[in-house]
Amino acid sequence: LEIISNTTQIRNDKSKLLVHKYATKASLILLESLCLAAEVCEESAKYLYKDINWSKDKTVANNFKILRQIKGFVEQLAFYLDYLEHSRIDNVPNGLATPFTRIAKHIIPDVEIILYQQWDYNYSIRITDIQHGLTKVIVEPFQTYVQESLYEKAIKNMSQPIYPVAFPYLEKNNIFQYSLLGHEIGHLYADRLLKDVDIHTSLNLLLKKHLNDEDNIPEFIDYCAYIWQRLFEELTSDAVGTVLFGPAMVFSISEFALHYDLDLLPSRENKFYPPWRSRLRLSVEVLKRNISDLESMSNGNSLFGNSQIQDRIKSIIHIVDKQNDLELMADNEILSRS
Repeated sequence: LEIISNTTQIRNDKSKLLVHKYATKASLILLESLCLAAEVCEESAKYLYKDINWSKDKTVANNFKILRQIKGFVEQLAFYLDYLEHSRIDNVPNGLATPFTRIAKHIIPDVEIILYQQWDYNYSIRITDIQHGLTKVIVEPFQTYVQESLYEKAIKNMSQPIYPVAFPYLEKNNIFQYSLLGHEIGHLYADRLLKDVDIHTSLNLLLKKHLNDEDNIPEFIDYCAYIWQRLFEELTSDAVGTVLFGPAMVFSISEFALHYDLDLLPSRENKFYPPWRSRLRLSVEVLKRNISDLESMSNGNSLFGNSQIQDRIKSIIHIVDKQNDLELMADNEILSRS
């Protein structure tokens, strides 16, 4: 009864959400997918409950175990509805969602992006395709419990990949920070590259030369592989963002970085983010591939002739010229190898 009540609420929420306009069609596609997944959960719950043989304790236990899983899935579907609520056209920067979707399509064909606001002061992307997750976790496992027409309708609607990208609510009207969303799009590219890399095998060959305790090698390699992956994800995403937005990305990283410790080392506490000085330096190096000298942007009669922009460029150069971050990482055995 609780499962049916919650799935009914999701369908009722659909009617309320359809009253609003959204920045991209992805929100409406996902809304339909969530309702279809809720219907699959409801039909599966009814089937499993009716299928219980109450005289057999094992059957009762097995079916209720699956019912508890379905209850958790329905709660997750309700959570996803928040993405849609915060992706309404009045909650996102005007006209920004569609261009970002076009950019993302160069990395993943047919992808759709849902741009939504969040209260956390951070930009982020959910790097797993929501549609794929709904298919693999809910629709396909419960295929035998639902009608074939419902199954086929759900599979068809969930065929298009959708990734939600969040920006901080406080920056909704700050155009100077919009280019940081290029970093989040870059995560799609980094994730695609990582799928073709066997990190564990490479690290296994490298680290076995430096370790004597064979029993600790697998755990240590897992730890190092995670660090390497996190650094790769973030730095590659910065590089992609800089390729997409050029000087704007450099200025945005510089502005955002000043809110934090520039040389905070990667650790479990900060999810192994590379130091902001390192990220800014990489962005500058990528930019220099197209601009021979960063300082040259302040020469000539152009926007970059503005004295305030000249001061900002000098400030950025001063930050990246310092080697504090590299010196700290060089003293750390694991980070120096990463």
